[in-house]
Amino acid sequence: MTASSTRHIRRLVHRSSPAAVALAALGLPLANDMDGRPLVGCMRPDFLESHPVTAVQTYESGERRKKEHGSMDEMSEDLKEQLRSIGYIE
Repeated sequence: MTASSTRHIRRLVHRSSPAAVALAALGLPLANDMDGRPLVGCMRPDFLESHPVTAVQTYESGERRKKEHGSMDEMSEDLKEQLRSIGYIE
Protein backbone atom coordinates (compact mmCIF):
# COMPACT_ATOMS: atom_id res chain seq x y z
CA MET A 1 0.00 0.00 0.00
CA THR A 2 1.39 3.38 -0.95
CA ALA A 3 1.51 6.42 1.30
CA SER A 4 -0.94 8.16 -1.02
CA SER A 5 -3.52 5.36 -0.78
CA THR A 6 -3.09 5.22 3.00
CA ARG A 7 -3.80 8.97 3.25
CA HIS A 8 -6.86 8.53 1.02
CA ILE A 9 -8.23 5.72 3.22
CA ARG A 10 -7.62 7.76 6.38
CA ARG A 11 -9.55 10.72 4.90
CA LEU A 12 -12.47 8.46 3.96
CA VAL A 13 -12.62 6.85 7.39
CA HIS A 14 -12.29 10.22 9.14
CA ARG A 15 -15.32 11.56 7.23
CA SER A 16 -17.43 8.49 7.95
CA SER A 17 -19.61 7.90 10.99
CA PRO A 18 -20.72 4.62 12.54
CA ALA A 19 -24.37 5.72 12.41
CA ALA A 20 -24.17 6.58 8.70
CA VAL A 21 -22.43 3.29 7.92
CA ALA A 22 -25.06 1.33 9.89
CA LEU A 23 -28.00 3.09 8.21
CA ALA A 24 -26.56 2.55 4.74
CA ALA A 25 -25.72 -1.09 5.48
CA LEU A 26 -29.34 -1.62 6.55
CA GLY A 27 -30.60 0.08 3.40
CA LEU A 28 -32.09 2.97 5.40
CA PRO A 29 -31.86 6.65 4.46
CA LEU A 30 -29.30 8.92 6.06
CA ALA A 31 -30.37 12.20 7.61
CA ASN A 32 -29.14 15.42 6.00
CA ASP A 33 -28.38 16.84 9.45
CA MET A 34 -26.06 13.94 10.37
CA ASP A 35 -22.31 14.30 10.50
CA GLY A 36 -20.30 11.87 8.44
CA ARG A 37 -21.04 9.68 5.46
CA PRO A 38 -21.11 5.92 4.93
CA LEU A 39 -18.15 4.11 3.45
CA VAL A 40 -19.93 3.12 0.23
CA GLY A 41 -16.61 2.05 -1.28
CA CYS A 42 -16.64 -0.88 1.15
CA MET A 43 -20.11 -2.04 0.09
CA ARG A 44 -20.80 -4.49 -2.69
CA PRO A 45 -21.94 -2.85 -5.93
CA ASP A 46 -24.96 -5.18 -6.21
CA PHE A 47 -26.09 -4.14 -2.72
CA LEU A 48 -25.74 -0.45 -3.57
CA GLU A 49 -27.63 -0.98 -6.80
CA SER A 50 -30.59 -2.53 -4.98
CA HIS A 51 -30.25 -0.23 -1.92
CA PRO A 52 -28.97 3.15 -3.12
CA VAL A 53 -27.93 5.58 -0.42
CA THR A 54 -30.80 8.02 0.07
CA ALA A 55 -31.49 10.75 2.60
CA VAL A 56 -34.26 12.30 4.64
CA GLN A 57 -34.13 15.82 6.05
CA THR A 58 -33.88 14.65 9.68
CA TYR A 59 -34.89 11.90 12.06
CA GLU A 60 -35.51 14.44 14.82
CA SER A 61 -39.14 15.16 15.63
CA GLY A 62 -38.44 18.23 17.72
CA GLU A 63 -40.02 16.74 20.80
CA ARG A 64 -38.35 14.50 23.30
CA ARG A 65 -40.31 11.94 25.22
CA LYS A 66 -39.13 10.83 28.60
CA LYS A 67 -38.62 7.10 28.60
CA GLU A 68 -40.20 5.35 31.49
CA HIS A 69 -37.94 2.72 32.89
CA GLY A 70 -39.15 0.00 35.16
CA SER A 71 -37.80 -0.35 38.63
CA MET A 72 -35.36 -3.02 39.76
CA ASP A 73 -38.30 -4.77 41.41
CA GLU A 74 -39.93 -5.27 38.00
CA MET A 75 -36.84 -6.96 36.48
CA SER A 76 -36.75 -10.71 36.21
CA GLU A 77 -34.31 -12.49 38.48
CA ASP A 78 -32.58 -13.90 35.39
CA LEU A 79 -31.94 -10.40 34.05
CA LYS A 80 -30.70 -9.22 37.44
CA GLU A 81 -28.29 -12.17 37.59
CA GLN A 82 -26.96 -11.38 34.12
CA LEU A 83 -26.38 -7.74 35.13
CA ARG A 84 -24.63 -8.88 38.32
CA SER A 85 -22.38 -11.27 36.39
CA ILE A 86 -21.00 -8.42 34.29
CA GLY A 87 -20.65 -6.08 37.27
CA TYR A 88 -23.40 -3.69 36.22
CA ILE A 89 -25.32 -4.05 39.49
CA GLU A 90 -24.51 -5.51 42.89
